[in-house]
Amino acid sequence: MHTIPLRLTACALAFGLLMAAPLGTVSAQDSTASASDAPAATHHLPDPQKQAHRLAQKLGLDADQQSKLATIFGSRQQQVAAVRADTTLSKHDRRAKLLAIHQDSESQIQALLTPTQQQQYAQLQQAMKAQHQAQKTSDQDSSDSH
Repeated sequence: MHTIPLRLTACALAFGLLMAAPLGTVSAQDSTASASDAPAATHHLPDPQKQAHRLAQKLGLDADQQSKLATIFGSRQQQVAAVRADTTLSKHDRRAKLLAIHQDSESQIQALLTPTQQQQYAQLQQAMKAQHQAQKTSDQDSSDSH
């Protein structure tokens, strides 16, 4: 029963982190910086500036919006890293905090977008959700056939 909210939380966080940064674009410099800057984090997080730039291109954001978006992404990454590093949290509390971080950053993103950009952003989110669902179905099908 708790698997679905966990998957939704993971999907929502993954969307925010992966939407603007494809998995295959990790450079050696980014990997080195991640390993030394955040030893407790086991996940590579995209550069907030690059992530904001990619989303700015997709949504047609101006420089001010892009700058604010980079700040939102950077703040979210710091908060997520702090929650992941907090070993005192139960799984339920960690999940709740991660969901709250995601919801807060999403509301900040929505606030800086125009109505047209909000629609485009919603379409990007739906596409990512569909892609994630298709991948999950594909993974389940391949594990069922073995």
